Amino acid sequence: MALLTMGESSPKLIKSDQSGIADPDSGRRYLSAIQYLAPEKTSGNQVCPFATDGCKASCLFTAGRGATNSVQTARVNRTRSFFDDRPEYWETLDCELQKFQNRANRNGFKPAVRLNGTSDLPFERLRGSLFDRFSDFQFYDYTKDKKRMLRFLSGDFPANYHLTFSRSEKNENGCREILRNGGTVAVVYRDKQWPTHWRGFPTIDGDQHDLTFVHPAGHVLALYAKGRAKRDDTGFVVDPEPWSLRLPIIGY
Repeated sequence: MALLTMGESSPKLIKSDQSGIADPDSGRRYLSAIQYLAPEKTSGNQVCPFATDGCKASCLFTAGRGATNSVQTARVNRTRSFFDDRPEYWETLDCELQKFQNRANRNGFKPAVRLNGTSDLPFERLRGSLFDRFSDFQFYDYTKDKKRMLRFLSGDFPANYHLTFSRSEKNENGCREILRNGGTVAVVYRDKQWPTHWRGFPTIDGDQHDLTFVHPAGHVLALYAKGRAKRDDTGFVVDPEPWSLRLPIIGY
């Protein structure tokens, strides 16, 4: 059972791989992979401890290819592997990351990996050695864990692991704190007509690609609601104020 999904099998990662964005130090373009687990308690095990009602109702588990039974079953099996046989899980992940690194190196790319495609696990604590072993990788994730995000902003994190904080209907004060401290926050909008600012902070189109670590600090990533999120009524999905619609989004 494979743990990682390659960029060519994920629409958003396809955008990342085709974006032409390159690592500023090496000049190599990024090649992407992602791990999709079964979110929240879908597998019987909790992988999203900070999930809210809106987050659960709008989860990407129900969007795109993830909505099919076969894909959901695969994600459940991966998650059960993580909880039921942790040593075998780590061995499999290490093996797949090594193969991905070899593939990237052969083709002149820099590997970029999201370990939490549909989960929110603290891999820096669960397997800190992973980031040292694969020091050439750029790891990145979204999180709703404010303490974890603040540890990242304070520098108490692997140098090659980047976090973006995710807004929910319950953590707006935390979002402002993260932004004031130079973090990036993702906000989900009902449609693609985003305002130039959210709560006074400039907005960037977060759907152009998935390489969140390239965006400037203190910005908001505007994401378009997908799947069941389009019908959200919890406040998780944001409806821009009428006056702010149709304003141009900030570039980068």
